[in-house]
Parts: sequence; structure tokens; C-alpha cells
Amino acid sequence: MKIRTLALTAFALSSATTFAAAPSSADQPLNLALVVAHMESRYPGEVVGIELDASGDKRAHYHVDMRFPDSGLARVDVDATTLDIAAREPMPLAAGTATLSEVAALVAAQIPGQVTVAELDSTYGTPAHYDVDVRLPQRRVARLKVDAKTRQIAWRNPAVVDE
Repeated sequence: MKIRTLALTAFALSSATTFAAAPSSADQPLNLALVVAHMESRYPGEVVGIELDASGDKRAHYHVDMRFPDSGLARVDVDATTLDIAAREPMPLAAGTATLSEVAALVAAQIPGQVTVAELDSTYGTPAHYDVDVRLPQRRVARLKVDAKTRQIAWRNPAVVDE
């Protein structure tokens, strides 16, 4: 077992049950800056990447990458309302799964605009898929989800956002 995986598992298990913030009255996601401050005050590392995922395939959560001086990078999901933490270890992809370049080309051929983001999400608990953003001609951004196995395109939630 890799030391990084072991450290990540210990990190997730030790923190998942020890802290839960009270959810807001409307169950709205907590502010990104609050999540960063919480993670950096609670753990001896630095948040080097964070992104809200409210695509609807599971509860709203932040993808957080933390760099630890002694053990390297840990990638975790942080619940956007409770701050519960779960490991974000990628699942191995099956043979025949679409590549990122195939998905980007597929979306570009079907949606008018410029592909600006394409990211694989293959974490446990959800089927492997690509989150893809396309800047539309009207300067809005279409938010898509492409199934990595079937290559079926679906909308994320919200489907279109202002830039």
C-alpha cells in the first residue's frame, strides 16, 4: 500500500466524524473561503486547489487538494454544508473508456462554442464521467457531464451559467 494512500485514508477517517458544522437553514453551500480557512486551521497543510461540485450527481461538495510538507498531496471531498470529509481516490477505468481528448472532440462537434474545461471524475460513489464546460457564443457557459463509458452527454446543474 502506498504511503500517500495510507496517509490520505488516515486523514479522511480521523476527520470525518470529529467535525460537522451545522448546515445553514437553506442547506446552501458554505463559502469557499470558509472551507479553505477551516481546512488550513484544522490540518497542517496548505489548500492548493478547491472547486465546488454541485452538479447534482451527489450532494454539493468541494474537491480540495491539500499539500502537506511531509507527505505530499491529499485529495479529498468536503461536504459543502457539513464539512464532512471523504477520500477522493480515483477508480481504475475500464477498457474502452473515453479519453479526455475524445470527450472534448465529441462535445466540440455537438455544442457550438469553445471547450474551456474538461475533467475526469472517476471517484468511488459515482459512475466515471467527464465534467465539461463550454463557453457559448453568447458568453454564457454550458456545464455538461459526459459518461466515460457510453459517451452520452447530459447537463449538469445548473446547466448554463453566466460567465
